[in-house]
Amino acid sequence: MCWPSRSVLLLLFALLGTVWLIPPSAALADDQPVQITVSVTDNGFDPATVTVTQGASVELTFVWAETQHHGDEHIIQLSGYNLASDKIDRNNTRATLKFVATKSGSFGFACNIECDVHSSLQNGTLKVTPTSSSGTPGTSLTPTKFTSAGVVTQGDHVSILGKLTTATARRWRKRR
Repeated sequence: MCWPSRSVLLLLFALLGTVWLIPPSAALADDQPVQITVSVTDNGFDPATVTVTQGASVELTFVWAETQHHGDEHIIQLSGYNLASDKIDRNNTRATLKFVATKSGSFGFACNIECDVHSSLQNGTLKVTPTSSSGTPGTSLTPTKFTSAGVVTQGDHVSILGKLTTATARRWRKRR
């Protein structure tokens, strides 16, 4: 009976072990934007305040939800990020702002078109909380990919090269 060499078996177990150790959601975590929906109602924004973490990719969607003022139109501006939505009204009911929350702090969003409920649509707030001490949104780093550069046998030195993705995208290298 012919068995594969010990080096091939070690490589195979390393690859399979890495795949089993990584939760399926870990590979998608950084790619998924934070999706927030804000209703534009007769009484104002609902919710009036939304919170995200600095560095997060954000999709902030404004949805027409007025029941009394059918002729109103709205363009929502997000101060501090210099963004404005497309116009929403009873025929075009959704508009989404897509951006990366690069600045921490509180930023107002408001309707910039004079309308029947204009005064009620001047008090929206986006709160962007600072990143954790590690410089990334969240509290831990999770490996998401393993690529073998060759056969590793017992006693060999192993180099691990990874990429930390933050607002300033730094690279690091660790040798054992």
